Amino acid sequence: MMDGNLLQRLFYPQNNGRLKRVLITSLVSVTISLILKFSERSFLSGPSDAARGVARCSQFDSNVSLSTENLCVCSDEYQAPDGKFSSGSRLSNYRSVCFPSTVGSNHVIDIGNGVNIYTRHSWCAREPKSFQLFQKPARLFFIHHTAGHSCHNFDTCVNVLKGIQNFHMDTRGWADIGYSFLIGQGGQIYEGRGWDHVGAHTEGFNTWGYAVAFMGNYMAQPPNNASLNAARTLIEDGKRKGHISSTYHLYGHRDMSKTDSPGDVLYSIIQSWPNYTRDKIHVLHDGF
Repeated sequence: MMDGNLLQRLFYPQNNGRLKRVLITSLVSVTISLILKFSERSFLSGPSDAARGVARCSQFDSNVSLSTENLCVCSDEYQAPDGKFSSGSRLSNYRSVCFPSTVGSNHVIDIGNGVNIYTRHSWCAREPKSFQLFQKPARLFFIHHTAGHSCHNFDTCVNVLKGIQNFHMDTRGWADIGYSFLIGQGGQIYEGRGWDHVGAHTEGFNTWGYAVAFMGNYMAQPPNNASLNAARTLIEDGKRKGHISSTYHLYGHRDMSKTDSPGDVLYSIIQSWPNYTRDKIHVLHDGF
């Protein structure tokens, strides 16, 4: 138990200058320790002069709750005069690049048949510059290929997704990654603009339908069965949840534009799928 003299010194430190200095020094020390502790949790020293921060992905789809399980490790990249981005001294143009350190269960949606949708949060997508809400249900659904690298696992697919999003936003000047969804050869789906936002994938028809892009080039070889199953499962899930009309028309990208997409082999495959429509004159007849 404290004696009266000690209590007096604690509550009236002006009576004891030395004790007052000790108390102030202790408070400052504790404050500095707390600041350092939380700083170490919030920032990681990176391989360059740019600080790398740990931050939660921001919420994009109001139907998916934000979880502290999912953390994105971020760094700033700066655009040099030649247009290339790299880490280093800050220039006028820069972007924040984030990669997932963990993937929370709230950011993976099971849609059946062994297929999951990894949300934008799971792969730490950049925020869109702007967006337009999609008027559901969609009457059209388009199949694309990216004509670039394929991927078979989450980490590799994230790298491919980042490259596509950066190209669409920084080179083409679009508001976001163009596709509604993308599919890897692991048979999993990655959310692009998703069900709620108008995409930038099929010129002249973006407000009428969604597009899924198979990551890879399918001019000479087919995508594997896992990815084909994922695409068909996505369409059925979209119909079941009211995103896609039950009387939708399915098209290959080349049916609507002068392009090789979705590749010769993939294009031949989707022609046997339900609701495939070769002639876009049906779009006009349906009153779009």
